[in-house]
Amino acid sequence: MGTNIACLDEEQGKILVALLNLLIPPDIEMPGAGEVFIAENEPAWLLDVLSFIGQEAQSQFGLEFPSLSVAEQAKLVGQFKRKDFRLFNKLVTEVMQCYYQNGKVLKAIRMETRPPFPDGYFVPDGDFALLEPVFERSKMYRS
Repeated sequence: MGTNIACLDEEQGKILVALLNLLIPPDIEMPGAGEVFIAENEPAWLLDVLSFIGQEAQSQFGLEFPSLSVAEQAKLVGQFKRKDFRLFNKLVTEVMQCYYQNGKVLKAIRMETRPPFPDGYFVPDGDFALLEPVFERSKMYRS
């Protein structure tokens, strides 16, 4: 299990790994989010997410969330998203930030596993002539 959150019991950890791998599933070249997610602290909001997902899995299907099919898991996550959109967005944002900072993921997408500064990354020059129509049009807002 790739998660590293001390406040979770074994069942919560399994729910979290299944949920993360549903959000970003593993494939041949890329690890799933469940393999690389590490929380810096013990967020109470994450316990709320896992509690809802675990309870709904039991009440709707009589099974633990990790035992459900991908379609059933997606259904529960969709219900959670409709129930608490802000908390769902917080979860997705946290997962994405953690995932795309992980060394395994950076190597898989052929990025150097180093901080962006002080060396920075090469950004090719753009063609500013493409913006000429924007500069030439009249004002589109009130003065």
